[in-house]
Amino acid sequence: METLREVLATVVAPAAIALIVLGSARVRALRAQGPQAAMAPLPGDGALAMAGAFLAVHLALFGELPLPTDERQIGYQHKLAWLVLAVGLLSPVVSLPRVPRFLQLVLACTAAVLVARFGLEQAWQGFGGWIGRLAVALCIYIWIVWQDRLAARLPGLAMPALWAVALAGSAVVAVLSRSASDAQRLGGLAAACGGLALLALVQRGSRFSAGAVLVLVLATAGILIQRWLYDLPLASIALLVLAFAVPGALVVRLQGEWRRTLVGAGIALLMCAAAALIAWNAAPPPNPYG
Repeated sequence: METLREVLATVVAPAAIALIVLGSARVRALRAQGPQAAMAPLPGDGALAMAGAFLAVHLALFGELPLPTDERQIGYQHKLAWLVLAVGLLSPVVSLPRVPRFLQLVLACTAAVLVARFGLEQAWQGFGGWIGRLAVALCIYIWIVWQDRLAARLPGLAMPALWAVALAGSAVVAVLSRSASDAQRLGGLAAACGGLALLALVQRGSRFSAGAVLVLVLATAGILIQRWLYDLPLASIALLVLAFAVPGALVVRLQGEWRRTLVGAGIALLMCAAAALIAWNAAPPPNPYG
């Protein structure tokens, strides 16, 4: 019974939240604008959908989302959840028609800097640490822009399916590095992307939401930073990032939605498998004394 409850909370719930939030937004857009609305990026709704999915898993795992106080310093996992919530709530505001578009850039840059700061402020200190965190933030921002551009060139099933495969592979690697909570959070995001893949099958030609890309990259980067700090080899981290970034670029010129999806998913699986093998070989032997 406990296993069923965990599956419902960390798999079914995020998939349902993403499907319902973004699906209802696309239905409203189609009714208002016609068939051309399928290609709309829907940044605000996509951010809300993925933020809701991530927070559902977070609350199921940790049971709370505490505020920091003078007497209590919250952990990195809670800081990341608060950041995802803030981006999910602010993205619809900065995406309004009359709001200057540069505010979307400001939001993405600020969020990338905060992910790097929250994740690395204890490990990388001093001036050198500040430079290192800034470099990581820049890499996260480039990742966001790269994925958003790929989403514009890969409408339909390919992008949500590739993200679902890469996130599921990352969850397996997290299990091998002995972090059940990180694996479940990555798995919850994979389930949410699976929900969006189902939506792409129903609404043909729909674009993977820009807001969904923003939240997914921030959450995934935050979790991977935490895994690296807890002894996941850097080679595994690099392969996992490539599993998200490379397959879409390699298949963008292929003809046929299913062909792009299957070839890209195969490439992502191979990269995740290589990352898992490195993580498996680097894992410490089990303690025979428990």
